[in-house]
Amino acid sequence: MTAAAASGHQPHGARLVIVGAGCSQGCASAELISLAGAALEEAGLPAEAVAAIATLDLKAGEAAIGALAAHFGVPLLAFGATRLEQETPRLATPSARVFAAVGCHSVCEGAALAAAGPGGHLVLARRKSARAAIALAAAMALPQE
Repeated sequence: MTAAAASGHQPHGARLVIVGAGCSQGCASAELISLAGAALEEAGLPAEAVAAIATLDLKAGEAAIGALAAHFGVPLLAFGATRLEQETPRLATPSARVFAAVGCHSVCEGAALAAAGPGGHLVLARRKSARAAIALAAAMALPQE
């Protein structure tokens, strides 16, 4: 890890934002991409800051999730529900409904935090549209593929 990464100060243009994403089956790619863009704008972050898209392994095959990663030109990281459930203490908006459906209390926040690592933190808690959800986390270093 570089001194900049260790101190939390990143060089201009560093890609250290993880977009945690979840969506309903068959969600339109445009809806998820639009929601991510709005979340980045709300957080005051440029699209160039996105390092990866992270999601639940059960959602990784959704076309909208893949399109989101392609839109930003970044890797798609997928985590199992057990791993995402480990992030519950760091969640801003845990959901019993999400837990009942997929086995973890958050897909988007949990995946963003899992990818950001133990030194990462939420930049923007879950934002939702009709069929999608996005959260942003800042990583201390680039995620491992």
